[in-house]
Amino acid sequence: MKRHIIYLFGVVLLLLPACTTHVDSLEWALRQAGKNRAELEKVLQHYESDSLKLAAATFLIRKMPYHIGFCDTLFTPDGISYMPDITYPGHNEAQIKHVFDSLFDCGYYIRRTKERDVEVMTSDFLIDNIECAFEVWNTPWAGKLDFEAFCRYILPYRASNEPLCPWRRKMLRKYLPMVRSFQVGTPVDACMALNDSLKGSFHFVGILPVYPSIEMVDRYRQSNCEGLALYFIFLLRSVGIPVAIDCTTWAKSEDGHSWCSVMDNKGGWHGFAANEMSCEEHRKMFSEKRKLIPPKVYRRLFAPEPVSMDMQDDGYRTYVKNPLFKDVTDSYYVPPVNIMLDLQRKLYSSDEGLVYLCASSINQHRVLGVGTRRGDRCFIKNVVGDNTFVLAESPDGKTLHFLTDTFYVDKSGVMKGPDIKGCANGTVGKKNG
Repeated sequence: MKRHIIYLFGVVLLLLPACTTHVDSLEWALRQAGKNRAELEKVLQHYESDSLKLAAATFLIRKMPYHIGFCDTLFTPDGISYMPDITYPGHNEAQIKHVFDSLFDCGYYIRRTKERDVEVMTSDFLIDNIECAFEVWNTPWAGKLDFEAFCRYILPYRASNEPLCPWRRKMLRKYLPMVRSFQVGTPVDACMALNDSLKGSFHFVGILPVYPSIEMVDRYRQSNCEGLALYFIFLLRSVGIPVAIDCTTWAKSEDGHSWCSVMDNKGGWHGFAANEMSCEEHRKMFSEKRKLIPPKVYRRLFAPEPVSMDMQDDGYRTYVKNPLFKDVTDSYYVPPVNIMLDLQRKLYSSDEGLVYLCASSINQHRVLGVGTRRGDRCFIKNVVGDNTFVLAESPDGKTLHFLTDTFYVDKSGVMKGPDIKGCANGTVGKKNG
């Protein structure tokens, strides 16, 4: 399942220290806006007499510098923007691939533009977003959410790195009456009722050479897994349902997968497939079908949470170190284990450092998680077994240097491999609690 992972962690990590200085984080965010500062100050001034909405506006503006929108545009050889009709009977991926391959062979090209939210956000956009969010907070299914949960999972104007979309009110007007008609009282019930009512309205296609936008998914009614997820996150938040995108990189097959997750009134999370599977169907498939059991799961956040690794960062870039991605493996279907592995060959370059849990060659040794090493001993938390891995380090911060051959970890935590004999040379302890 093709998907796009945006490697913005370098920018985020560079920005995070600024929030811990003596400069107020709001003032720091306003400084980041540069010439756009006046637009953001208009929002703060607009809500001077409403303390709660002012707090919401402040929350969004403080987090805004960490977010970037990507816009991919296809151009003709003459530089004219163009987008082919990619809606085919049966949503034939081979036809879509053939169309784009033919265009590229004729000199068509894709240009990606990047826009920092804090530099392009308008006061009208942000005020309308806040007003729409508050309008749905008092619904029966969202009314029990506290302010923090509201800010994190209903208020945000974006789900991932899609271009900014001004359709929140449009979505609210279209879908809020539908959700009200379901007469539901919890976020999960509201989410499942709406998701079920839209089942079959959109379709999955793995081939998509451009990063998806809300408008593109709406127009073609099809996208890759990340495109469908970000579209439904935008839609569900517009009617007051607290949701987020969860994702994984596969250990048993190529690429990875993104899906939606909804928060219940007790703070628990339930994964589901947008427009396709209920929470229970999703749990069953991703816990029983071996190929689809995620080795690690990460949640895309709007408010960054710094990753504490108790060790100096080596500079290697991977989304699993991005503070906008939270490791939530231990809240998913298959209980994870904590790996403690003693290296049998001294292939490392220093006394201690970070180690990377990678997929096997089946998935091009993509990074799945990050841990630490002290001497021969490596630690990696929250790993789901019945998967094969390789451990690596990055002495230069640019490339991976493998420390082990491929090894297998079963569900109970027993490891097998050329460098490992059961638990004699490495032990795995199940996560406490």
